[in-house]
Amino acid sequence: MADNAAQARDRLSFADARLTEAQSEVAAGDGAGAAVGIRAAEQAVDQASRLQEAIEKLAADLAEAERGGAALVTELDADLAAAAATPTRTRASHRSSRRRARTSTPPARG
Repeated sequence: MADNAAQARDRLSFADARLTEAQSEVAAGDGAGAAVGIRAAEQAVDQASRLQEAIEKLAADLAEAERGGAALVTELDADLAAAAATPTRTRASHRSSRRRARTSTPPARG
């Protein structure tokens, strides 16, 4: 993917060269040779287009991932803020709860 742009430029250069050759072949009366060159140029342009489309799709996918990541960070920040705002029980209240639990439960008989 990293070299798609360079490959697309190479394909377009190839297409230009084939079209130049095809013009010369037409001038020389070689219609069949010109047709082959034109077809090769068309295929090269098609390949360059597909490479460009892949670049554009990757760019769109990365932009979507960035938006999703930003939304996730925002959601996590909100969750952390909510968690920080939630009152927590102090150690004293934990001890008090344990004491109440011990005194309200009859001792186990063995």
